[in-house]
Amino acid sequence: NEWSLGLVIVTIVALILDTIGFKMMFEQNNLTGNWGDYIYYSIRVFGFDLQTPAIDTPIPWVLEIGRWLSGAVTVWAIMLAVQEIFKDKWRLLRKGKGHIVIVGAGSKGKTLGIDWIKNTKDLEHEDYGKLVVFIEKDKNNSNVDILKDEGAIFVFGDGSDEQVLQKAKVDKAHYFVTVTSSDATNMEIVSTLTKLSSSIENKIKCYIHILHNEFYDFFMAKGFADNKKLDIKIFNINSNAARMLFSDENHLLGSNVFDSSEDIKDSNKKVKIAIFGFGKLGESILVHALHLGHFYNGVPLEVTVVYDDDKDENKNLLDEFEKQYDILKPQHNGKYWNVKFIDDGKFKDENICDYSQIIIAYEDEFESLSNLMKLLKKYNDEILSKKIDISIYSNSFASTANIIQT
Repeated sequence: NEWSLGLVIVTIVALILDTIGFKMMFEQNNLTGNWGDYIYYSIRVFGFDLQTPAIDTPIPWVLEIGRWLSGAVTVWAIMLAVQEIFKDKWRLLRKGKGHIVIVGAGSKGKTLGIDWIKNTKDLEHEDYGKLVVFIEKDKNNSNVDILKDEGAIFVFGDGSDEQVLQKAKVDKAHYFVTVTSSDATNMEIVSTLTKLSSSIENKIKCYIHILHNEFYDFFMAKGFADNKKLDIKIFNINSNAARMLFSDENHLLGSNVFDSSEDIKDSNKKVKIAIFGFGKLGESILVHALHLGHFYNGVPLEVTVVYDDDKDENKNLLDEFEKQYDILKPQHNGKYWNVKFIDDGKFKDENICDYSQIIIAYEDEFESLSNLMKLLKKYNDEILSKKIDISIYSNSFASTANIIQT
């Protein structure tokens, strides 16, 4: 930064002046020396050691200036080092009020933190200038340096530890968000937070991410709901993504099938979508699609779920899904919708022109992008001619998406 650059420049100037000054001293006292000697004595000056080759002799004016500059450089460097070591603590002490605390610096936490920082840079934003403080267990997390470069600060430790929460000054925070990869961890963190309620100055808006919706009731328990210092809201990023997808006017279910009022009544018109990937995100998209898929012409929504049957995480996936959701019961399938599950190797047998919408929702973003590129390469003409709507979920590929759209 500018301070470090200034330090380097002043250091070079001081070293040159010291070296020239010692050369003059050697010459004035008829002493034998070389450039190595001059530089050696000059370096010692930075340690406040003005050892001269000639005792009790006048110091040349060049060396006088150089030694004062050298001392200033040393003090300057020490101050910068101290600032670097304690800058996060100082910023937290100075600005640690009304800030946002995020527990977990994984992909979700990183995206949330960067979005928050960038969206609050507007001087007129109500949260302008407020700190983003991360609590993270892993000091070697690759996202740490990325987020620090954006202006976030870190408190390392377990988010369910009271002392760690206190170091992050949660008692003075405005927002508190947990986005760890474990529902059990999130539950423990919030439980610990309730113990600190007595020290909390103002009501904190708490946003708790859960992977499994069955844990919703835990956070709605009386001990949390009645807490006057915590305003707890539960969210699931996959469910939110599905809701946002189908609420976007550009991706409304069937919007590219029913172009007119006559189309709405046409029993030959049908909406058929394909969902690639059936992890938690694909599951949420399917559920939202089935809840929305009731059309005026009475034709059932058709859904093809494409997933990798060979992966361990997909074993017994359908049985578990059918047990959890009544919507897939046999009496519904075929009446309100037609849902089928196929292995990804069998999608080549499908007629892609029958589909009105394709949603790529793999848990691995690179797998999503790879499958998108395969689809575009193989079916580009059909996708363009039939105006098939393609959606891909990603936290990281905004720039790539813009290129693909063109």
